[in-house]
Amino acid sequence: MNEVSKNATNTQFYRATLLCAFLIPLKLSATYVILIPTICYWLWQKFKNKESIVTSFPAVIVAPLFLWILASLFSAPFGLDWQESTIRLLRLIGFLMTIGIFFDVGKATNPILLLFAILVGQSIASFHTVIEGFLPKNYSQIFLGAVTESGQLALTVVVAAGLSLYLFCKEDDPKISKFIPIGAVLNTSLFCFISFFGKQIANILFLLSFFVLLLSVSYSVFLAFKDRNQKIQIILTTIILPLLFSALLINLKRGPWFGVCFAAILLLAKYYRKLVLPAIALIVTTIFAITPIHDRLKESYNDFFIAGGRSIMWQIGLEMAAKYPLGIGFNNSSILQKFDPEIPVMHKHFHNNFLNILVETGWLGFLIFIWWIFSLIKAGTKTDLPFPESFLLYSIMLSLVSWQAAGLVEYNFGDSEVMLVVYLVLGIMGSILDKGPVAKLSP
Repeated sequence: MNEVSKNATNTQFYRATLLCAFLIPLKLSATYVILIPTICYWLWQKFKNKESIVTSFPAVIVAPLFLWILASLFSAPFGLDWQESTIRLLRLIGFLMTIGIFFDVGKATNPILLLFAILVGQSIASFHTVIEGFLPKNYSQIFLGAVTESGQLALTVVVAAGLSLYLFCKEDDPKISKFIPIGAVLNTSLFCFISFFGKQIANILFLLSFFVLLLSVSYSVFLAFKDRNQKIQIILTTIILPLLFSALLINLKRGPWFGVCFAAILLLAKYYRKLVLPAIALIVTTIFAITPIHDRLKESYNDFFIAGGRSIMWQIGLEMAAKYPLGIGFNNSSILQKFDPEIPVMHKHFHNNFLNILVETGWLGFLIFIWWIFSLIKAGTKTDLPFPESFLLYSIMLSLVSWQAAGLVEYNFGDSEVMLVVYLVLGIMGSILDKGPVAKLSP
């Protein structure tokens, strides 16, 4: 293959990877249509060029994860359904190839493009969430449901905020810093207003007209800047981030709320300490100002101890962990319904990442999983990278912290749509560690 053909093939591969990133928040079936051939092509290229697949993974990030899979395979024969566990783990290994793909593409190109692609897809899904209450029933479930979308938002909201601040750190134009906070706050307020109060306060046509007008103003300001970094930063901060944050609030999922708030406080505590108290004040104000959010949090205690709720599921999980020290086998948690008929049929896990891992893969798998999480945190705090690359790396790492913080009250490790976002984040995180400073996007 000549050089021109090779470059064309590589370009098509990069575009397919970007398309995968874009589709992840929108539709799993559409993502697989692109992702599975992309994985096959990537593996074939590695075999053809006699390249090691192992070296195409960021070892510091994924080595403990692969060790956890080996431990899980070891414990599978001692579980309740070893065939189901083995099949699921082998399937998991197959999709872990996406980490290598995102890692390679992130090194070969600018990783910001991959992050931006998934955030654009997430913003489209979030816009649908904002106006979902005004849509006909046929169009109300086009994209992912509130549970899965919130699981993704626990990651992507933090990524979007970190990427926006990263681009701001690389920006020398003072016009940017003056406009962005106003646009971000205004659009976030508008999106939340439309979703929470639109039907009660005004005619939908008026609200949508006002929304289109504001988007038009934002778009005009965006066009005023010719630099590509400025364009991406303005879109991120005044449109994408407000949409993502609004959808996070609208979905009324408490785990992702906690994860994002926890990650935001950690980010501010490290780089913007003076903003920690104002951020906490903003969180408290939001809780009391928006009635659905206030009511949702108020119900937390009763929801925890409700019949068939997390209290009984966690109790069953701890008892099973003591009874099966080697685990009941990966993806076998649906057995918990046999212990309490009041547990809803759709609940086939323990609503806690760590407890679910402990019950299914035993104490060895649990300890390796904990090691993996701490290795991610350690990698994200690497200090030999220059600023603001170290800031971007830290922000991406905090998105994983947010994911696991949300996982304290839900099992988002078992959600394929959420895990695809995690794989992308891991690949990008590895590419930044391997590549070092990220080049500025050229016009």
